[in-house]
Amino acid sequence: MFDQRLYPSQKYHSASRNSSGFMHALNEHLIHYRDDIVQLKDKVTFTFKGPTVPLPRPALPNVSLEHVLENRRSQRDFVHNPMTLKNLATLLHYSAGYKHTEAKRKYVPSSGGMNSVEVFAFVLSSEEIPLGVYHYSSFNHELEEINLGDYREWLKTHVFFQQEFSQASVVIVLTSMIGKLTKKYLMRSYRLGLIDVGHVSQNIYLACAALDLKVCASAGFIDHEVDEALKIDGDENASFLTIMVN
Repeated sequence: MFDQRLYPSQKYHSASRNSSGFMHALNEHLIHYRDDIVQLKDKVTFTFKGPTVPLPRPALPNVSLEHVLENRRSQRDFVHNPMTLKNLATLLHYSAGYKHTEAKRKYVPSSGGMNSVEVFAFVLSSEEIPLGVYHYSSFNHELEEINLGDYREWLKTHVFFQQEFSQASVVIVLTSMIGKLTKKYLMRSYRLGLIDVGHVSQNIYLACAALDLKVCASAGFIDHEVDEALKIDGDENASFLTIMVN
């Protein structure tokens, strides 16, 4: 049994356990079939209305699954190699985009088909994309501009406190729409948000292995700094994971 004096996460884990009596007594399982919950699957709940950068069609090289699994690994020896628009488009599409053949299904599983993960990108080095922070519109396959500028020094000084991370070409941020999940999954929502973020992270790693790009994920960042830069509230939609790509 957990020592309840230690961490809030341990208390949450215990408090969010399902019990058959609780589920039957409150008919919690019926929430999945309510019209307002079903409609959340297809509803675009988050977007920016500023300038956009159209992305080209993604293109993964013809490599085997065995190849990408064998070559999937974290690396920190980044240099300022410019990120190409094609590579960024490919990473974003296969991590959070919709399949061409099934418009309402993505390349990653998500809890209840709610697509709870939103993807942002700090572009730090590129000859084709203006430096700045963007939101990836998976529905339109384009970058939505949040703010332009060079974020390398800010990331090193205020977010990571690590020199090598600010040397990446792009810092991808995965956020969780916790508020959206909570409407359906109540106290289990945070657990599921973490799982959904993990699915997207793994696809980024595999795509990087296919594209021969260096990648390293880190949860060691200052949350409120990143949330403010992304213009999200940190509660209904919160940053969960950063992934450096070079």
